[in-house]
Amino acid sequence: MIVMLWFAGFLLGWGPFKTIHSEPTNDLHWVTNLLTLLLFGCTHSILARAGAKEWMARILPEELVRSVYVAVAGASLALVMVVWVPMPEHVWSVDNQAGRYGLMALHALGWMLVIASTFQIDHAQLFGLRQAFYSGGARTHEQLVIPWLYRWVRHPMMTGFLMVLWTIPDFSAGHALIASVLTVYILLGTRWEESDLVRDMGHAYRSYSSQVPRLVPSLRGPLPSSDARALERTGQQSESSVGMHAHRVLDHWGNEHEGDRPIVVILPAMGVPASFYEQFGHELGKSLNATVVLTELPGQGSDVRSASKGDDFGYECVVDIGLPSLVGSLKTARPARPIFLVGHSLGGQLALLSLQNIAHHVTGLILIASGAVHPKFWPRSQQPSAAAMVWSVAAISRVLPWYPGRRLGFGGDQAKRWMKDWSYSALWGKYRLHRRDRTTRTPDLKGIRTPVLALHVDGDAVAPRSALDALLATAPDIHAQHIKIEADGLGSPWLRHFNWAKQSSLVSSPIEGWLRSSMARRWKCSPDPSEQNGCSDHQFAGVEP
Repeated sequence: MIVMLWFAGFLLGWGPFKTIHSEPTNDLHWVTNLLTLLLFGCTHSILARAGAKEWMARILPEELVRSVYVAVAGASLALVMVVWVPMPEHVWSVDNQAGRYGLMALHALGWMLVIASTFQIDHAQLFGLRQAFYSGGARTHEQLVIPWLYRWVRHPMMTGFLMVLWTIPDFSAGHALIASVLTVYILLGTRWEESDLVRDMGHAYRSYSSQVPRLVPSLRGPLPSSDARALERTGQQSESSVGMHAHRVLDHWGNEHEGDRPIVVILPAMGVPASFYEQFGHELGKSLNATVVLTELPGQGSDVRSASKGDDFGYECVVDIGLPSLVGSLKTARPARPIFLVGHSLGGQLALLSLQNIAHHVTGLILIASGAVHPKFWPRSQQPSAAAMVWSVAAISRVLPWYPGRRLGFGGDQAKRWMKDWSYSALWGKYRLHRRDRTTRTPDLKGIRTPVLALHVDGDAVAPRSALDALLATAPDIHAQHIKIEADGLGSPWLRHFNWAKQSSLVSSPIEGWLRSSMARRWKCSPDPSEQNGCSDHQFAGVEP
């Protein structure tokens, strides 16, 4: 705030220090001034990016990141004024008294708009004070809030700064340089900031930006308060539904009591829509008289999110939010019915990782053609090609704003954070969830004893048996039953990873037998370890107390 007061006096030629109107001191004034302005712009912009914030959070306490950013930005602006070489040549000078008063009024209004904007949002959080001095100061999820000024323009503070820069009665060459450079910075900076906001808030912010101009107010006036409240509610709903949704529910009724009928939740492979599994779901549901829930992974198939449009999502959306919410709602609606998870490829990895949150609700987990993706877990003959593929995908997803898997023929279009999670497991052989608030979490599956059926397709080039074993090793207390699916008629090693779903009888028969056995044990065994009625550990479904 002190630096901003100094800057206000600097622009108007007020105050005891060197101002923009002082006499020039050397002949390199254009070069010196332009370099210091570019230094300010680059510092202010680069440190505002998500990658820079993550880097700062690794070397600083997270609650200090925002306040350090504000301090560095203020210091770089102070440096501009300290080393400024005056350029007093006039571009324009308004001699008319009414004109001068009018420009000064607009100039004052611009500063009022800048100050008022800071109070329309969380003033303490803007300057990093709340994060530094209040408990729980780490980053929180962004949520769309639309105060009154933000119903006129999306960036009222920047609108105020533009008014300040261009409404000076005696406008010198120095003013022109500062105003031009900072105007370009504001136009670019607001675009970069909005890409982050779309990533954090998704559809809610895109809807807001389509109705409210960025910097110049519309002649139609502000966004009506009722529309603003509706957009805020949309943002809150988006916040509560950042996980996954059921693409379709296939319900098959039989003669058995509803309490005996299983609920089977199917999680797809990466980049594969839920509709791909409808034949398999119908066959499985009919043979078991089960309710089959086909889920959609974020950004795939019928899901409304889109990586190419700026939506951001990661494994967290499924593991910590989406699947626990879905399974919890199913258990609340049908508490007596057993719930089984079926995961294909990456869907199996996510289902296994989710057990840390939902093992107490899940009777069993079925993995189909699933496994860890690190090349060291593959057969030695396949490791060079696997490593080349993994490093290529990781590099592409690191460079691009989103991963264009549809064009590249692998993995579907995915968000930056999703590919961060995938790349970490592919490069290091471990799992780390990159959360929406830019922190990370390492899943801990020790003590999980949910029964698992692990199906691997013979000759599968994407998920060999060794990769499946490595995946199961992340949950050391799980007892898994392994069954090999013969590959007759499933095509090439790459296609076998997917074609089993087109000949679903190959997997539905062993799944049906295992599910019926699991449900029989469920009714015979008590989930209380002290009353297991002779059941062994591998029959007990739940979390070790």
